[in-house]
Amino acid sequence: MKILIAAPVRQSPEIFREYLKSLQNLEKPCQCDRLFILHNSPELIPLIKAHPETCFFAEYRTDDEYKSDGNRHLWTSELVSNIIKMKNGIAKFALENGYDYIFFVDTDLMLHPKTLVQLLATGKDIVAEIFWTRWDKDGQPLPNCWMYDSYSGVDYAHIAQWLIPGTYEVGQTGACILLHRSVFERGVCYDDIYNLGFDGEDRFFCVRAAVAGYKIWIDTRYPAVHLYRPELYEKYMAKGGYEGTFKEHQ
Repeated sequence: MKILIAAPVRQSPEIFREYLKSLQNLEKPCQCDRLFILHNSPELIPLIKAHPETCFFAEYRTDDEYKSDGNRHLWTSELVSNIIKMKNGIAKFALENGYDYIFFVDTDLMLHPKTLVQLLATGKDIVAEIFWTRWDKDGQPLPNCWMYDSYSGVDYAHIAQWLIPGTYEVGQTGACILLHRSVFERGVCYDDIYNLGFDGEDRFFCVRAAVAGYKIWIDTRYPAVHLYRPELYEKYMAKGGYEGTFKEHQ
């Protein structure tokens, strides 16, 4: 069995360094290679080359920029379109090179060492690991999953359930997701669906997967840590970074 751990990358060197450390410390039951598509990020190449595990990378250059208002990331349709192209390209690479699974992991997520083995143990074709984010600094932490549409498809009953370790069927998820190659072989992809009332490549993917007959699952046993804002990275490092956060597993 072969797994491709992959992501489009536009990230600060500091957070990306911790991300790579998190991936390196994953328990890996089989061959696991990496593929990173560097979106206007040539400065990250030395960090990738410094890690010993098999890693492929490609550069993807555009004129658009990632922006933040200090509270939220600001996603334009152009940025989403580029993410779609990169993720579809990763899927094509995985199929052509004989990978059994793709493990998409956003580059601001720090993973528990057992994340990958747990997702594999579920036996699901589409399964993500949960994480919780305050999308507004003073808002309620919300998960990377919902039952339909977007966060209008989340209620307190579901949130209470997802706080209990387990594996649950959901409507949509993403960002830290393990996908079996058969999903892509059946034509599921990240392409835009123009007539939906919400945006985002993970939402498009999950709608297509559901139409193709797949169930979508979230695992809640080993929540990831989401460094969504610079101050969250600072708190993470003040706690000891990866070693301090996951010290009981060293």
